[in-house]
Amino acid sequence: MKKFTCLILICIAVAGLAGSVSAYIISCDCPSEIALGQSLDIKGGSNLPAGFSPNLELYRDTQMITEEQITIQSDGSWSASFDADIFVAGQYKLQIQKKEYGYGSSSDISDTRPIIITVADRSDEIVFSSPLVQDFTGNLDIEGRFRDRGDSGVNIQISRSSEIIFGPEYIATDSDGKFSKEIPIEDGGKYSIIFSDSDDGYVTEKRVTVGPAEKPTTQVPEDTYPLSSTEISAISEASRDNPAYFTVDSRPGTLTIKTSEGIDWVVEYVDEDGNQEKVDEQGTLTPETVTLKSSGGNVHLKIYPRMFTESGTVTVFAKNANSVNLDAYAASVFGDALPETPATGSPLQIALVMLGLGITAMIVRRQ
Repeated sequence: MKKFTCLILICIAVAGLAGSVSAYIISCDCPSEIALGQSLDIKGGSNLPAGFSPNLELYRDTQMITEEQITIQSDGSWSASFDADIFVAGQYKLQIQKKEYGYGSSSDISDTRPIIITVADRSDEIVFSSPLVQDFTGNLDIEGRFRDRGDSGVNIQISRSSEIIFGPEYIATDSDGKFSKEIPIEDGGKYSIIFSDSDDGYVTEKRVTVGPAEKPTTQVPEDTYPLSSTEISAISEASRDNPAYFTVDSRPGTLTIKTSEGIDWVVEYVDEDGNQEKVDEQGTLTPETVTLKSSGGNVHLKIYPRMFTESGTVTVFAKNANSVNLDAYAASVFGDALPETPATGSPLQIALVMLGLGITAMIVRRQ
């Protein structure tokens, strides 16, 4: 990881603290470059008063993406972290929010001298040839090639449900950068593989699903109920700030839910037994899919884009369900505040509104 240390000089007239203009220094240990898929973690020090809490603003071009409040500690230290999901490849600038203080004429303030950070897409450096969906054999198969790296090796770390089961540890690569490793595992599930190197650190992450899936809490024999092959759907606008919430009224048997394509969607769901899961396995070209056993109860969905910078229309498709409806009140199931108004209305609601408008128009014409 490439790093630089910057000093940001802030001259602030703080009434009641010093009684005169005082010069303050903020030092920042910031990376000049991170890899796409990596969080931005920064720290620093300052002689500002303990408890002072300005905001760090993150911009891409001229648009502010997000901000993170920092607080100066008693030893002068501070830290901040920006989640990996908010980044796409490109250049960003980081600056400290300008506070409502009196600045001296020679002030060198952070909103005029931002820190430039490059987010580099290194994902194509790893050619991952193992299947992203594997049968359970007792081993996780990892095979591929680290482009242009030769026999320098590659560092891997494997985790399942936030638990690290292997590494970080270097595995061998041959003269062409090829690597192959079988990692013992005890169960199926979703595994994350993080690749890194000794020069620039993080390279990319690959996600592998190993069957069989974990046993559902409710077992329903497949031949007990007739399955419905009819696919029904509902539609809504969705963003990170305003997720779409749906409720699926399922039929007994196997329930299949999937999203539309075009945006990298994240699906959170709460099943009939109150178990909450998160599905984020695909990208923009492949829909996210949820398959689970159902005894005929409600399944609640929360859907939003993986990237903070994206928003759009998501369509939810369900098989073996009686209905799928946009449901703002499902937000409470996820512990979220209820939206003021649903993003879109159901077809029945729209039809009733149109019918009411038609009747009103007829009455007006007769008068």
